[in-house]
Amino acid sequence: MESRSIAWAVVAMSAVAAAGCGPSRLTQLRVQAASDYQCRAVETRPVAAYVEYVSGCGRSDVYWFEGAQDRWVSIGERAAMELPCDRVGIQVGVLDTRTYIAQGCGQRVVYKALPYVGLVIESRTAMAP
Repeated sequence: MESRSIAWAVVAMSAVAAAGCGPSRLTQLRVQAASDYQCRAVETRPVAAYVEYVSGCGRSDVYWFEGAQDRWVSIGERAAMELPCDRVGIQVGVLDTRTYIAQGCGQRVVYKALPYVGLVIESRTAMAP
């Protein structure tokens, strides 16, 4: 009888694991973006595989899923390290499925997503006043 109970417990746990308990990656992104923006009204739109454009409450950003870290990474967060302003002052847009633009504080950075490399700066320019 005990072996049947153990067998049923294994079957039940396998079914729960197969159902994918926990939030999906897109749900994970929406929760993260709502927290990042401090805004519940965020919308997502797919750009490419594992890349999402996120907007809401007057802000926009692009996130890509970093599998090695098992988390969504924000281009705006990256740009905040390279532009002279905080993340709130940066707008992020999509030029094509692998090219993204971040603008803020009078500067513009264009990023290119390269397979097996990650995000690299393609150009950096000052914007005309």
